[in-house]
Amino acid sequence: AAAVLGERVDQRLLAEVSLAPPEALAESLQLLVDQQILVAREPGSLAFRHALIREVVAARVLPDQRRRWHESAYAVLRPDADDSTLAWHAAGAGLDAETVATTTRGARAALDRGSGHEALRLAELGLTRRPGDGTLHELAARAAYVRGLYDVAQNHARLWAAAAVGAERAEADCLLASLRWHVGDRAGQWLHLQLALDAVEGGPHTPTLARVYAAHANACLRAEQPAEAVRWADRALATAGGALDVVRRALADKGSALLELGPDHAAEGLALLDNAIAQARAVHDLDTLGRAVNNGLPARWQGLPPLAAWQIYDDAHALVTGLGCETAAGKVVRQGVDLAEQSGQWQRGWDIVIARLPVETDAVERVVLSVKAALLALERGLDDEAVALHERVVVEGHGMDQYWARIYMALLDVAVSARLRGQGEALRSLTRYRAAVTAQEHQRRAYRSAQAGLWALDAGVSPAQVRGFLAATGVKPEHPGARASFAHLECALLETEGSVAAAVAAGRDAVDCMDLPASWRADAHTRLGRCLLRTGLVSEARRQVGIALEMLAQWPGWRRRTAEQVRSRLDAPHRELTVREREVSALVVEGLPNRVIAERLGVSPRTIAVHVSRILAKTNCRSRTELAVSILRPVS
Repeated sequence: AAAVLGERVDQRLLAEVSLAPPEALAESLQLLVDQQILVAREPGSLAFRHALIREVVAARVLPDQRRRWHESAYAVLRPDADDSTLAWHAAGAGLDAETVATTTRGARAALDRGSGHEALRLAELGLTRRPGDGTLHELAARAAYVRGLYDVAQNHARLWAAAAVGAERAEADCLLASLRWHVGDRAGQWLHLQLALDAVEGGPHTPTLARVYAAHANACLRAEQPAEAVRWADRALATAGGALDVVRRALADKGSALLELGPDHAAEGLALLDNAIAQARAVHDLDTLGRAVNNGLPARWQGLPPLAAWQIYDDAHALVTGLGCETAAGKVVRQGVDLAEQSGQWQRGWDIVIARLPVETDAVERVVLSVKAALLALERGLDDEAVALHERVVVEGHGMDQYWARIYMALLDVAVSARLRGQGEALRSLTRYRAAVTAQEHQRRAYRSAQAGLWALDAGVSPAQVRGFLAATGVKPEHPGARASFAHLECALLETEGSVAAAVAAGRDAVDCMDLPASWRADAHTRLGRCLLRTGLVSEARRQVGIALEMLAQWPGWRRRTAEQVRSRLDAPHRELTVREREVSALVVEGLPNRVIAERLGVSPRTIAVHVSRILAKTNCRSRTELAVSILRPVS
């Protein structure tokens, strides 16, 4: 009887169900405890030490006996037990109506307290007794969504929608819209939102109408249309009435959208997010809580030192994972990897992304996290890991229509091709990158095009080909968030073309931009230092490379090795060239003889000969040819 009645059994219930005399029951139970078959978990409660033993014992009980024990347990517990317990016994007793009633109430209560696992278990138990029940499919869909089981949620949501009409169908379409987004189907998201709006717009102001407005606000936020998101959120708030779930969602989306509108709106945006977090946490609204926590992270740690920023991340990660906010956990980890890149902490970024990947259930998030992991692997020189992750991205990302994810996948293709497959494949990968999305979508992520250009340039693709690629994608430095990356790329292009003075100017612009991740800022400092060395400004070159190495102290890999190679050249005996000596050395590099240099500078050939002699001595070069090679030679 104990095996049949559940994982844990109250001794008083066991006595009433088994009808055994109290003394005989106590003696039997004590024997089972002594034999380590049963164990006392808490006063008056017993459990099997191993689940497998319970399953074997329960399987030996005849069906009729099992049913009678469950009937007795249901009758005994009905006045006081929770619906979850009653549902188990009602199902075991074959009481279909009671099973449906208790699983429906129990699943709804479990969702209200944030237990998606329990809610899904109960709803699916109820569906075994009443297949096609719309309410149970709704509860199962919402429970699976909270747990991040998007395929399961979609199956239930579609069955719910098929049985629903009017306002209920609109609610089902809102959930289906969100689910389509999570599996990478942006068009499907908008289709379901339009169906939901068509079903309720023009009618009275109801909570369902407000929920449809809130769903549109969330979709606009995902589509990077913050002004539209604010408009829809305001409409949701205006029509929410007493629907507090709508108020929480609208506050979260409006607050997030205000942060996207710029620093002038940051204080108001964070205040709305704090309000949404407090309300959502009080009622275990895990979806809204997770979104509000995640969306505020960059604004909260903006300008803070790394230690303080990481504390904010750790608190957010502990909150969403501790409460089971599966819809947000992967997104928070993605923000953590961004923070690791921004602060130059390779190992921290690698550890958190590799820990999250095996358990991430959001298809889009899993692809993006795989891209981030692969790029980190390339930085460190973990080529096999990078290739394996790239292959995974190609398979799992196929068919996704979210442009930012497709751009990210294309960037990884360029990076892998550039680092591991040579100049020819790097050039072909630029063509694939250009074709991945529309010109308008490229412009919304213009800085990614600049990053792709840098990867390809370092693989030997010519500056002219990189400039042609940028022109074909239609991206410019004026596009949002692109100035720093374009200054970095322009420095690299000009250095490769031999325009050292112009490269220095572009490099100074790049290192002044704090928008670049630490490893890319360090790369800009290294390039600037290399160019300064070529112009004879040894002390400033040494300072720039020193900054790069400080930034790369916790970023092992090829970027740090490159900076160390430049430093080794700087550590060789050098003396600073005068302004006139730098002018002469630049003309020597052009291959001009002393007579022509003298004519250009308006001095005598004898003076130029003295300058050349001093330049060779200061740079430890034995000839004009060696001087030209040392100035023109970039460090690979």
